[in-house]
Amino acid sequence: MKKTPAWKLINLSIDQIEINESQFNWFPNSLSEKDSNSILNHGIQLPCLVQEVRDSKYNLVDGFKRVIWIRSLDDSCKKGNITCLVIPGALSFWEVVMIRVETLTNGENKFPGFRVCTLLKMLHKSGFQKNEIANNVLPQLGLESSLRLASKLIDMGNILMKLEEKKQFVFSEFFKKLSCEDLITLQKFSGNGILPILNFVGKMELRGKKLRYILQILDEVSRFQEISAGEILDIKQFKEVLLKKNIQNPERYRLIKELLNSIRYPKLYDFRKKFTQRREILNLPRRVSLDCDYNFEDEDMILKLQFSSLNELKKQLNDLEVISSKKNNGDKCGWEDLFSLLK
Repeated sequence: MKKTPAWKLINLSIDQIEINESQFNWFPNSLSEKDSNSILNHGIQLPCLVQEVRDSKYNLVDGFKRVIWIRSLDDSCKKGNITCLVIPGALSFWEVVMIRVETLTNGENKFPGFRVCTLLKMLHKSGFQKNEIANNVLPQLGLESSLRLASKLIDMGNILMKLEEKKQFVFSEFFKKLSCEDLITLQKFSGNGILPILNFVGKMELRGKKLRYILQILDEVSRFQEISAGEILDIKQFKEVLLKKNIQNPERYRLIKELLNSIRYPKLYDFRKKFTQRREILNLPRRVSLDCDYNFEDEDMILKLQFSSLNELKKQLNDLEVISSKKNNGDKCGWEDLFSLLK
C-alpha cells in the first residue's frame, strides 16, 4: 500500500518563504486595508500554504497577498514567524496545482482574462492536457467546463505572450482587467491583424457587450469590404474620430458605430439620416419626441409626450396641432413629408 505523505504545520521566518521562484502567484493583487489591519493587530490567523523545495527553503503556494505585504513593512513592524502548512515534497506539480486551484475564490479575485490565459498557457506548456484543464481548472475559475473554451483561452494566451515577448504591444492595466469573453472576441483578429485592433480597443477603453458588439460589426464590415479591420480603422473618417481630443468615449463609441453602420448598411443609414433631418424640421417641443422602428420594418411611428401636469399636456397637444398645419417650402405638410419616406 502506498504511504500517504504527511502534511505538517510549522512556523517559518519571512526569509525562508520563496515568492519569485514560485509558479503559483496566478492572480497578483493588493491586500485589503481590513486584512492588513487584522494582521497588524492579530498576526496571520490562517496558515499560508507552502511546499519545501530545499533545506529550510519553501515555495509559497497560497497566501501571496499577505506575505508580500509583510515583506513591504519596516523590520520593526514584522512580528515573529509565519505559521505555514507544508505540502509534502513528494506531491507532483499537477497535484500541487490542483491544491492551489482549490484555494481560489471567484468572488474575491474575479479572475481577469489576461491572467487566466497566462495561467492556462503555462499549465499546457508544463504538460497538462487540455481536457484536464477543461475539467479540473476552468470550473474553479467560474468558467464552463469546455474543451473548446480551454483551447481558445490557451491560444489567446499564446498570442498575448508572443506580443509581450516581442515587445510589440504594452498591455495596460485596462487590458489586464478585461474578461475572458472579451479577450476571446479579439481572437478573430489574430495574427498581424490584431495589433491595430488592440490599439483601437485601448483608445476606446471598451469592455463587455459594447466591445463585443463593435468588434462584431467591424469584423462583418471587414469581410464585406474584403479589406482588413486595420485598413478600415485607417480610413480618414475613423482616424479623425479616434484622434479627436476633448471628446468622451461614449460619444466616440457612438460616432464609430455610426461610421461602421454607414458602410455595413449604406441604404438603411441614408434612410435613418433623412428621417432624423426631416424630424428636426418639424421643430418639436423639447419634451416631445418622434421615433420609429430601428430598421424601418414597421410603418408606424412612435410619438412620445412627456408631461408633469394636465396643463402641460394640453399645451403640447396644441403645439402639435399648430406644427401639423404648417407647410414647408414645397407646400407639403411637415408630417406628410416625413411619412413619405415610408411610401
